[in-house]
Formats: sequence, C-alpha cells, structure tokens
Amino acid sequence: SIRDSMASLLEYESDSCMIVKGKDGFPEKSAAMGFLWLGRSLNYQYDMFSHMLDHNAEPFEAARHAYDRDLKPHLSWPLQKLCQAAMTSLKPKRQKEMLAQIGGFQEECYGNSEDQATRRDLRQMMDSLKPMLCRWKQVFSELDLEAI
Repeated sequence: SIRDSMASLLEYESDSCMIVKGKDGFPEKSAAMGFLWLGRSLNYQYDMFSHMLDHNAEPFEAARHAYDRDLKPHLSWPLQKLCQAAMTSLKPKRQKEMLAQIGGFQEECYGNSEDQATRRDLRQMMDSLKPMLCRWKQVFSELDLEAI
C-alpha cells in the first residue's frame, strides 16, 4: 500500500497537496500533524528521563529542561504561558517517589535493588525509543517538513 509507513503516508499527503513541504504548519486533521506532535511528545519524554537519569535531576527540573528544549520552541506565546502556569501549579514529585511509581514499587519499600531495576528498565525503554526518534527526525528532514 502507498500508505504503509510513516514516510509513505507523509509523501502521500504531500503529493495530494494536503501538506506543503518546506512550509510550517499542517492541517489539524492530517497525519503529518499527528506524527509531528507524537514525535515531539516522545522526544520530550526521552529527554526528560535522560536528564533525570544522566544528571540525577529531580523530576520537575528534568521536565522543565525537556520542555524548554523540545516543546517550548514550537508553541505560540499564549501556549507557552499556559504550559508554564500548568507546570508551576503541579506538585513536584521527588525522584525516589517518581521512580518507585514507574517501577511499580511502594515508596517505603524502594531500596537500592528496586532503584537499579527501575533505572535499568527506563534505560531499556529509552534505548528502544532512540532509533525510532532518529528515524522520525530523518523522515521529517528528508521530506523537508517541520522539525520534530
């Protein structure tokens, strides 16, 4: 089928003039718009967890770092202000609390072995996500579409 991969679907939308290569902005109901924001969202999560694990950052600091890097540049000024307000109104979790939840452990039972297992699992998830994100960015770049 001509629409059996992300690249072929985006090419189809471009060929049918639904999206325009080299032009910012896609129709709201296009596959390109869905793929664009799904890619940005996954990239945000990857960078957030990476910052948390590589720099031992607290979750709020890691989320702020990933937001500034991956989402903020693509949002309008009003949406940036809305996101910033939402982030400051959230109760920041401590790293131990968040990792315990991610690992499926009770925080009071979260020790060194549970921490190592959770970090290993997060790394494995990130290792499987990285090639997909690289391919995502490559397809958008090759088709001269917006940056993920």
